[in-house]
Amino acid sequence: MSTKSFDIDYRGVNANIAQIQVLAAVVKEMVQDKYNDGNSLLLVSLSMPKDFSNWSALNNYCKTQNDAIYFRILSEVFGSSTYICEFGDHTQPRSDVYLYLSVLQDTFTQLNNLKLETALANDIHKLTQQLTSSYMLLNNSIGEFFFNLACENGTFSWNSKLYPGHINLDWMRELNGAGMFVESSKNKKRFQKVFKTKLEELACQCRFMAFWSCLLQIITCPSLPKDTRNSFYKFAFCLLHNFDSVYVHLIIVEQSALNQSVKSENRGACDNTTRLKVYFTLEDGHPLLARFDLSHKGVPYLHINMEDEKGEVSKFNHCQLSLTESENNILKPLEDALMTFNYTGVEFWHIPTDIDKEILHRVAVERALFGACSIEWGTVIFSNIYEKQSLKPYDWDKEHQGQLSTETQIYIRDCHTVLANEVISYGFNPKGLNHTEIFECVYDEIIEKKRI
Repeated sequence: MSTKSFDIDYRGVNANIAQIQVLAAVVKEMVQDKYNDGNSLLLVSLSMPKDFSNWSALNNYCKTQNDAIYFRILSEVFGSSTYICEFGDHTQPRSDVYLYLSVLQDTFTQLNNLKLETALANDIHKLTQQLTSSYMLLNNSIGEFFFNLACENGTFSWNSKLYPGHINLDWMRELNGAGMFVESSKNKKRFQKVFKTKLEELACQCRFMAFWSCLLQIITCPSLPKDTRNSFYKFAFCLLHNFDSVYVHLIIVEQSALNQSVKSENRGACDNTTRLKVYFTLEDGHPLLARFDLSHKGVPYLHINMEDEKGEVSKFNHCQLSLTESENNILKPLEDALMTFNYTGVEFWHIPTDIDKEILHRVAVERALFGACSIEWGTVIFSNIYEKQSLKPYDWDKEHQGQLSTETQIYIRDCHTVLANEVISYGFNPKGLNHTEIFECVYDEIIEKKRI
């Protein structure tokens, strides 16, 4: 049996763990002759190994190693990392995951800069396609990794949840098709606001997939200490099995360094033990904050704190991710992955705990816009259809309200209540405004001014 191997020298470029993982995925596909020039977008965030003048040269070299069983990447951070490159090995995700993540960064930038009043229909349609395809491709690629993992370790079951998100194809097709009509709609200004809100809603779901992609880089890193990797694995499976259709509104990576001059058993909030904050909502629309905390006084292990807008905790609060206390920042690999490959989907800030409640409130309002938008969306679409067919003016309450489930009606009513209360905080009386006026008033503050 062959034991042929080869080395890629990645020293001298100051690569972090995330970059090494992506390089490994690319090298593996080069060895298997699966690499193509379309992957060049993926390489923007990577430095070239010093022994090669360009990526084509590396590709040509790797193809000569097609009988290798494994390869090593040499780096300052690990020394030597070993990866299997045989066909049929599924210990690493395919490089497609990271390619889709790279494309998504450009899509996020385009969405942030989108001005619907001057955008062309084809550009809007293309952006919508990029968001929908990014969500579906990332969800499928991540799910494929866990499917292969379950098959190989004998834990596969038809009842297993292996994909991180839920894909509503009808909703995405509807959004994708409507993008062509933003420019020509009679109620153009109103349609623009509704459509931009829909895109922001989809972007929140894409941020969840981006977070997953970065997490996947870490749980598959062969050179991390076993206990550290097990901690990330534990979190990944908790996330996979307990959370679906998550809307990630904001991810914050702590800007200030961990205070390592104080022993972990004595560290407090001022020592920057909270390294990541993820502000998100689930299907019920209630805002939640997940804080990733290193060991500190009273909690001697890596853990997650969960809280809502009222400061109440969920059953996942103090979710233990490590068995032992650590003096070092073992969340650094995930921080690096998020900052390197999801740079448009995170913020690099220091957020004191007293600001969390304010951000959670804004998240609640943004999510309420998403919920209320369903009525605005239906009204704009059907009003155009009714007018073109010379029918009576469209009325949502008469035509479609009754078709919604009781649960959905309650959810939309709650969303309107949140928006009405927000309007009051702006100094207006919502009783003198209809649903659309309330929606547009809050939209101008939250979406248009990008206050989140």
